[in-house]
Amino acid sequence: MIETAGQETIQFLTKVAEFLPSILFIYDIRQEKVIFSNRMADLLLGEDRQGIYQPEGFFFSRLHPSSRVVFFDFLKNCQSAHDQETVELEYRLKNQDGTWNWFHQRAIVFSRL
Repeated sequence: MIETAGQETIQFLTKVAEFLPSILFIYDIRQEKVIFSNRMADLLLGEDRQGIYQPEGFFFSRLHPSSRVVFFDFLKNCQSAHDQETVELEYRLKNQDGTWNWFHQRAIVFSRL
């Protein structure tokens, strides 16, 4: 019974994450890749999840040249951030159709494995 309740909670939270009206993704700094993204990432970026999950390829191939230094500084700030501290960033990514979109990102360190 407890196992079933736990599975239901996981299914519920997965559904909530999937249908948030914002992009939600989990990025593994050590592996340098996205390990989870919701459907808004697909919709706003015009990319399927398999493309988003590629190590380095997705973000770095689409990151505007003027945003690259800021993005690398952001990753360093995430590595040195305290647990549950919010780190913010604004950057531009190229959409699938070639247009540039501005993003405001907030990251929170949840765990350090």
